[in-house]
Amino acid sequence: MRRTAQPFADAAGRPLTRGGLGRSACWIAGGRTACSLVEHGGIEEIAWFGDQPLHRQALFRGGFRSAYARVFRPQLLVGDRLWTLGIGDGALHPSGWTGRMAIPAEGLELELAVVCTNNALIQSVRVLKNPRRHALGLRLSLRDYLRVQLERRSWSAWKPADGAVVCTVTDTAPPHQDDGHEELNAGQLSFTYPDQAEPRTTRIAVVGDGAVAMRSFRSQLRQFDLAPGRRAVLGMALVFASSAKALAAERRALAGGVGAAAWTATASWAAAERDATRPAGLSPEVVSFAQQVPALVHAAMPADLPGAMRASYNSYWVWGWDTLVHAHTYLLNGVDDLVAPALDLYVRTAHPEYGIGHAFDKRMRPLLTQPLTAQGLFAIAAWQLWSLRGDLDAARRHWPFIVRWLQRCRTRPVRDGLFVGMALIPDFPQDAGQDGDDLSPFNNSVMYQACRCIEGLAGALGDHATAASAGEVTTAMRAGFARRLWDPRRGFWNDSVRASTWQRRPSYPAHALIWVTPFCRELINDPETAAAFAERHLRMAGGIRPYPAWDPAFNADGNQLAQHYAPGQDPLFLRLMAMTGRQARLREWLRWKDELWGDLTVPEGVTVEAENDGPVRPDLPGGRQMFAVKAWSDGLFGAVLGIAVDPGGLTAEPGLDGPLRWSNIPIRGRRWSVRVTGAGAHIARMRVAGRVWHGTRKVPLPARGAATVVIERSATPPRQPVLQAADGASVLASRVGRDGLEVRLAAPGRTLVRLWAPKRPQVLVDGAAAAITWDRASRIAELWLPACPQGCLVSAG
Repeated sequence: MRRTAQPFADAAGRPLTRGGLGRSACWIAGGRTACSLVEHGGIEEIAWFGDQPLHRQALFRGGFRSAYARVFRPQLLVGDRLWTLGIGDGALHPSGWTGRMAIPAEGLELELAVVCTNNALIQSVRVLKNPRRHALGLRLSLRDYLRVQLERRSWSAWKPADGAVVCTVTDTAPPHQDDGHEELNAGQLSFTYPDQAEPRTTRIAVVGDGAVAMRSFRSQLRQFDLAPGRRAVLGMALVFASSAKALAAERRALAGGVGAAAWTATASWAAAERDATRPAGLSPEVVSFAQQVPALVHAAMPADLPGAMRASYNSYWVWGWDTLVHAHTYLLNGVDDLVAPALDLYVRTAHPEYGIGHAFDKRMRPLLTQPLTAQGLFAIAAWQLWSLRGDLDAARRHWPFIVRWLQRCRTRPVRDGLFVGMALIPDFPQDAGQDGDDLSPFNNSVMYQACRCIEGLAGALGDHATAASAGEVTTAMRAGFARRLWDPRRGFWNDSVRASTWQRRPSYPAHALIWVTPFCRELINDPETAAAFAERHLRMAGGIRPYPAWDPAFNADGNQLAQHYAPGQDPLFLRLMAMTGRQARLREWLRWKDELWGDLTVPEGVTVEAENDGPVRPDLPGGRQMFAVKAWSDGLFGAVLGIAVDPGGLTAEPGLDGPLRWSNIPIRGRRWSVRVTGAGAHIARMRVAGRVWHGTRKVPLPARGAATVVIERSATPPRQPVLQAADGASVLASRVGRDGLEVRLAAPGRTLVRLWAPKRPQVLVDGAAAAITWDRASRIAELWLPACPQGCLVSAG
């Protein structure tokens, strides 16, 4: 792990820069804008996601780490003297950098900022000391060959216009051979639109605190100058828009001062960072990442498109799956302005027959819909809003949409309770042998968890018919999952099974199941065997392989089939390691995060192609990929801290042995602190708001009292049964005595109760004997409770 003599980050979690960036590259973003800060202390690339065709957001790009080719390099004018500014000692935020600079020869002390806002990149200087009362100006320099030239792209000349300098970029996408749509798979549609090849124009203005003049040279150098004056704050910006009217509006928004707008943005960062969750007991790099998650997410959200989030800072536009997956991590990190608006957005843009969009064009029209079963993420996100915010409004508002989705799914082909169709992941499932006649554990795991969420939502909303329909689906799916998708010979799940013949395809992906709710646990019958397979065949020194090296699908695709692809692999791998007590693997995963965030990157993929391939490398140094941000955050909360939250309260999951403390976690209108003490696979007791709970890992989160949870882990097995999980249910009371455990539960929908017991227990529900299943190896007993909103008593002895 990389260590430095200096702190890695400041108190807000912002990574520190020293003498330049200090790392090879770092992407920052502000909504639609993005730029790459690099090791020489300048800007290497600038992108803006406007109305252009997809993948044409790159507008200016310098050389590979060449100081000569810094893009829009800033310089300070002090009379007739010129001082070059750049990234130096300071701190990085996902939307920018701030630092200080002294020029002793001039007696100047300055504060500098580089900030991405939704439609602008601002470089600002705030004067801290100027005893000689120098008149100060700014200069931005650009060499025209650093404009990104693409086929079917044309640039206008730079021209003065109303105190600014303006140019336009016109992009034309290649025409489509067939306009219309194409069905790719059952329940998935690909679209093209007749106007996609129409020219799209991007307008760019260089503006400043005062008029900006331009000087041109035959060498293609452009100098944009803000004349010297006695200002306390001075700034220059690149402003982007898709029309003249929009450009004028963006300029009016900066009328209060271009440079001041940068400092207004940094003040908003500080306010948001004060509300961020705060972990303790982990490395500085991991703590920094955890504190910066809300800012990382907000930096990818276009301010003018509520509910939309770019999938990465620099390369992808909005993807429906990438926005909706792991929605609980937004809420656990206090990002409250995304989940409900996203549900509204994806209903508004849904195809009437094929449903939720997967990929979108810049006008938010679906280019590709999600496979139908994978669209269950929508219901899951609505359930997570209810779980973490107590908000049923979004589910109620979109309940007809959710019910129609379930009804449409039930018309699709099913074999042994499992739904037929190609997997959403990888991008090319054909390379793993899939052909459409597939039973995919990935898709079906999403479908199962969505239907379990629907059962609870339907109970809360009083729709008993839908609850029963979803229950029929999950009952059949769970049995079929164990019979058909688990390969007992390998001890893991097949990538897919041929639906018509039950033939197992010979691939075993790390993303076989995607853990997006606690209900995923219900699909894992033999965690020890699965964890042993993953540890032996999927793990290597630098990450997790999507497929084992001996797998016929391995390395068929340089991204999802060869590299460590964090978004798909980390959650299942981590839960298996935590469930089976593999503490060394959890700590190893944390070291991987140290290394990656220590280099300022949250990558989509990390190359680990072969045992002798040398050091692992991110696919795009400095990039920030939102799917990975959320997968890391899910791992930290769910497998390291070891908590899960549902509508009934908090469950202590298997996690990292303490001591750990995580404060300021927003749940149900309160900011909670969770502390872990002790070590071992068992829970000795839990303390919630001062009350001690014995015999249960599931506890309520009361609205009064201290907002604290203490989880005391232990290596000593309890002498009596313990409630391990009752996802969706509320624990009203719990008592441990000589005769065993008594726990009173209330739930709006069916609940799978899981009890750990030293021997096969006898279980009563409201005094009547209950049917249970018992696994001697894990010592877990399971029983299904029907909906019991008024509560029922479960006794185990």
